[in-house]
Amino acid sequence: MNYIIKTGLFASSSGQVTDKKVIDENGVYIGNYTGRIFSERPINQGKLVYKNGDIYEGNWFNVRAGQGSFNSSVDGLQYNLVGQWENDEPVGKVTINFENGAKYEGEVRSWKYNGKGILTRPDGTSWEGKFKDDNPVGEGTERDIKGKIICSCKFDWEPPKSDVELKTKAKKGKTIDSEVNVFKGTNGVFTDPRDNQSYKWIKIGNQIWMAQNLNAVVFKNGIKLMEAKTSKKWISSGKDNLSSYCTYDNNSGLEPGYGKLYNRYAIEDPNDLAPEGWHIPTDEDWNMLINFLGGEGKAGIKMKSNKSWNYGGNGTNNSGFAALPGGWRGDIEQVSNTFAEFGTVGVFWSASPYNGNDDDFAYMLRSDLSKIDKLYYDSKWIGFSVRCLKD
Repeated sequence: MNYIIKTGLFASSSGQVTDKKVIDENGVYIGNYTGRIFSERPINQGKLVYKNGDIYEGNWFNVRAGQGSFNSSVDGLQYNLVGQWENDEPVGKVTINFENGAKYEGEVRSWKYNGKGILTRPDGTSWEGKFKDDNPVGEGTERDIKGKIICSCKFDWEPPKSDVELKTKAKKGKTIDSEVNVFKGTNGVFTDPRDNQSYKWIKIGNQIWMAQNLNAVVFKNGIKLMEAKTSKKWISSGKDNLSSYCTYDNNSGLEPGYGKLYNRYAIEDPNDLAPEGWHIPTDEDWNMLINFLGGEGKAGIKMKSNKSWNYGGNGTNNSGFAALPGGWRGDIEQVSNTFAEFGTVGVFWSASPYNGNDDDFAYMLRSDLSKIDKLYYDSKWIGFSVRCLKD
């Protein structure tokens, strides 16, 4: 675009001007300019207020060139871009602050994020990595609002075919959740915002599973579950229909991957045990996983961890599911120690009830079997492990 300053019939075409009209090569009105000109062209320092309200203030050399600041808006949302300009476009490293609190610091080209950059959401969480035509590519890092790394992921997907101009990023206050999804890779780590516990995750087929057992002691809304350490308290919580959890054998030294054991009331509790954006898998979810891994007869050995199973019962963990033999807790009132089969059995709850009756589904892996068994139980007092699935 050519910027032509209309100085008037008898005014000088060079020097300092104030609030002069600017037209393009076709005579179309662009806005009003204040600053230095040379031969009716903007040069050095100047400010242009566009007819639509946009403002550029900075260096000129016939067009926007050099260091400059650009204020604009999309659907009423303001943003400010500061950086280097070349041939009327921002290039190289810039800083863009959006009115809703979002921010981009990094490289741009052709009005798009291109190169290394940090894109911060309005809530303070951020994504740092490489961008190509507004989309994250390759490896990057997701951080929480305190700057703690919660995921290091690799993007191996193709960007959308339709291009989106840089400033449409701000449209309707859009955050990068819709564009920088930390679960687009094949594996990584995420943090449960309820308690800041970190969990590994793995993509298996079209599903994203936790690669560790759930270890939460609060529901999604922050309400605490009841901890039942003694067998007496465990049984009484079952009798009273209370959501409860325990650590196997009350051993606080277990590695985090084993997680907690939960009774059925915790699974069915409307307060929701899974982290935000996750759910306890249904029978349909489990079947999809098992079928992807070759069916019940073949899936078990692929799901079991390649360590920690007794009697030579380790799996191959080809799936990355990394199931551990976390044992279970029984419901027999007369038994003083209700824990059983740690090291040889891992059982995981399904959210689905059995045929709509009081019985409930669960899935069991054993040291002595390479398959996975589908079970059902008529007791809600029993305690099993939980794996969560991404919504």
